[in-house]
Amino acid sequence: MEVQDLIELHYFENLSSRQIAELFQVEEPTIRSRLRAALSHLRQAYHRSEANGVPIPESDELLTEQLRELARELRRASA
Repeated sequence: MEVQDLIELHYFENLSSRQIAELFQVEEPTIRSRLRAALSHLRQAYHRSEANGVPIPESDELLTEQLRELARELRRASA
């Protein structure tokens, strides 16, 4: 199970952590933990990009909302 897969399934395909856990046949807390780790990795990537002028979300909630908005935009564009 790759981090990218978790992000795509949760934020782009709108699957709940429970649904993803069932898909991968693991416990739901495992998925929630890995999603938190994925957000942490994204935040680190934002920090590395900050030097290039990319604004950094102030909180994980804002980062999550930005991911959800990106997913909505991509779904609209592909419809």
